[in-house]
Amino acid sequence: HIVPEMYSLERLTEVSSVINVLGEQISVTPNPGGGNAAFLDGDAQIEAILLCSNGIAYVLEENYIAPPSVLDRADDNDLYTTFIELAENSEVDKELDFTANVTLFAPDDAAFGKVSAPLLNKLKTPAYKYHLQDVLRMHYVIGNVIKSSGIKAGDKYTAANGEELTFTLPAANEVMINGVSKVVLADKESFNPGVFHGINAVLTPSWVGKKILEVAQAAGTFSQLASMVQSAGLVAALNGEGPLTVFAPTDAAFEQLKKDEPEVSATLASQTDLLKAVLQAHVVEGTWTAANFKTPGETPLTALSG
Repeated sequence: HIVPEMYSLERLTEVSSVINVLGEQISVTPNPGGGNAAFLDGDAQIEAILLCSNGIAYVLEENYIAPPSVLDRADDNDLYTTFIELAENSEVDKELDFTANVTLFAPDDAAFGKVSAPLLNKLKTPAYKYHLQDVLRMHYVIGNVIKSSGIKAGDKYTAANGEELTFTLPAANEVMINGVSKVVLADKESFNPGVFHGINAVLTPSWVGKKILEVAQAAGTFSQLASMVQSAGLVAALNGEGPLTVFAPTDAAFEQLKKDEPEVSATLASQTDLLKAVLQAHVVEGTWTAANFKTPGETPLTALSG
């Protein structure tokens, strides 16, 4: 917010931009309604002027001029428009703009061009907003400002979505992430603080391409549920196009049922129709995340069992 020279309001209205003490350009737009008022960085309007013995202070109305974040660094280059658009649509941009110590590895537009159109189109729909957030959060690390010069072969960092990023150095001045994506633009620093790197391939979370039943089986704690789904003939339903949300009982939950209600557990094992209805009671259409249940009170959902 500080410019290292004095600008009167008249002078501000005669220039298109000024440079602040960080070396960043602040755009200046005259008030379309006329007069001497001006807007800084598009929407920070000058409300009042304070004269000081060593300069001028302008009072800004409502908005403020934010220092460039890692996402702004991506925006400096026209090759990352898809990532920026997806970040804004999924509201991931807020985390990137206001979190300190962030390292962003953003895929360029050409990288998104390699992603299958059906998958990308699905991620852009409201029902899969949470999935899109997870994909984008696979591309940045919170709590570490990782410069290319500090990366060593075999380094591992945890991405914001909880998955692991593994770095290799296959050649001089070449950095690869998870063996699939190469850093093609490095070390664009931001002031929050953070650093932006451009990469040439989209990093995919472990769930991409896997249906609900496959994810449950891979988790290792839902083996009884997976077996019951097969016995009840619900494999096709859970492997369908979706979207579906499953409230999945763990193996421990089924063991507790055997202990507390042995007759109920035995009945489920012997009556397929009843087992099917009980399992369907744990499945609802649509995608429901923890964010949907933040408002106190009940949230009625209709299960597949009706």
